[in-house]
Amino acid sequence: MTFISMVGRPVTIGVVAGVGAKFLLGEDGSAIPFLGMEVSPMVAVGGAVGLASVGGELLSGYVLPMLPQSEGAEKMESMLLQPALTGAAALVVGKVCCGGFTDTSGMVKLFALGAASDVAGGYAWSMIDAFLEPEAAEEQPETCAGY
Repeated sequence: MTFISMVGRPVTIGVVAGVGAKFLLGEDGSAIPFLGMEVSPMVAVGGAVGLASVGGELLSGYVLPMLPQSEGAEKMESMLLQPALTGAAALVVGKVCCGGFTDTSGMVKLFALGAASDVAGGYAWSMIDAFLEPEAAEEQPETCAGY
């Protein structure tokens, strides 16, 4: 995995989450603290989901291959772990930074936003990565999504 892939995929996922949060949260002009800065809730959700995606990338790239299991189980575990992690990050940011929620509906929406952003952003990054490095895309083995 190249450095561009390690950085580009989480950035793409964060951007997708930020755009999704803009539609989900609407136009809220109140700034919230995020990493020592005052930012909009959309930027905070996008940043948190992008950071969680980095954690998911590190787990799936370095930790999961060390566990004794079959290759198919490793791919499925990675496919489930990353969306769940990004969904949980979006939920935490929404709960802590964006005023919290009293209803389950808002919590489910933010978790789904993070998980869907991981899937959609991962797909968008695969298209971008194939454009940036066409020879590397041809050499990659087929994944579970290709079956």
